[in-house]
Amino acid sequence: MMTVSEKDHAQYELVTSGIDPYVFTSELDGDYSKDMTVLTFEYTTTDRFVGMQVFFAQPITAERYWSAPPIEPSSGWSRWTAYLWEPAFDFDWGSTGDFLRIDFGGDPDKTIEIRNIRLRTMTIAEKEEAEKQSEEKYREMKFISDIRNYLNKDYSGKITDVSVQQSTIVITGNAPGA
Repeated sequence: MMTVSEKDHAQYELVTSGIDPYVFTSELDGDYSKDMTVLTFEYTTTDRFVGMQVFFAQPITAERYWSAPPIEPSSGWSRWTAYLWEPAFDFDWGSTGDFLRIDFGGDPDKTIEIRNIRLRTMTIAEKEEAEKQSEEKYREMKFISDIRNYLNKDYSGKITDVSVQQSTIVITGNAPGA
């Protein structure tokens, strides 16, 4: 549970009081652009918020969340940023009426002030980093796929047994053409 109080225009105080504190954003309207995948706000808090999660609604299910970076203590105003481009794409999120649920960890009795919460587009540097991460992820997924294909393929030559003895190693199997 979470108590939300408006302190000033677009500035809020959030106080956690249960084991699953969260807030909902407003629904997206027709002016939303699918390029707006950076969630950001300014905050001040003496607490550390770990276990941050963002759920991509609708619907809100355990399968449609993303683990977000923690919020670190800050005596002055700091910026928290979450790059949602990949999960937004994976969950086909961003249509009119979609919204987010932002979970602030699982600890009660924590206080944070936030202001200027918004979705924005990525900067050029952020786009370059996202492209680099996408390329790395593609290479990793291709490598995993190649290994799986190799391991699942039937080969005519096979090792059927390996026996380690005191002074010898005996390998048995078949080797066509040998």
